[in-house]
Amino acid sequence: MSAKDPSVRGRRRSGERRTGAPANRIAVCAVITVVIDATTVLNRPQLRNSDAGYGLVTKALHWSTVLVVLLQFGVGYAMTRVAPTGGAELLPVHVGLGVGILVLAGVRIGWRVATPLPPWADQLSMLERRTAKAVERSLYALLFIIPLSGLGLTRTSGTTWSVLLGLHIASHVAFFAVLAVHLVLVAKKRLLNRML
Repeated sequence: MSAKDPSVRGRRRSGERRTGAPANRIAVCAVITVVIDATTVLNRPQLRNSDAGYGLVTKALHWSTVLVVLLQFGVGYAMTRVAPTGGAELLPVHVGLGVGILVLAGVRIGWRVATPLPPWADQLSMLERRTAKAVERSLYALLFIIPLSGLGLTRTSGTTWSVLLGLHIASHVAFFAVLAVHLVLVAKKRLLNRML
């Protein structure tokens, strides 16, 4: 076999030294891979809540709830403005959004139990912390009461319907009152960046 024989290309003869080019390339690729992996881990958005703040999942659930609730109230109030049908054509959308709110509320509570909250913002006094806790619990409760009472309205009539309508309206009023306290606390203490 001659060195020019194509069948021996790439093979080393015994005693012949191998050049370091392929080994160097492998080492460089390994280092680059480790650096990229480390950078990816370090730059990955924090999924769970931690001492550093709210995680990506909590933020996504919060803003998804805000969006669906805004849509729900918009559709609900549009239904009261449509004549002569009374918004019957919007009822399936309204019911679907209500079910979506119930699902989101359930997922939020499950996530809230599964991942601890970050530490309180330093600028909150003890009274403001108690207020924030009461607001959170109230909003969670209302995220169930409003859609459940609304769903009940689609399934009942007579006295039960009247009672559920009163509950549905009262829970809206309570929701806006509690939401106002939440927004004032967030604005007063400049807490919005914690949820962005």
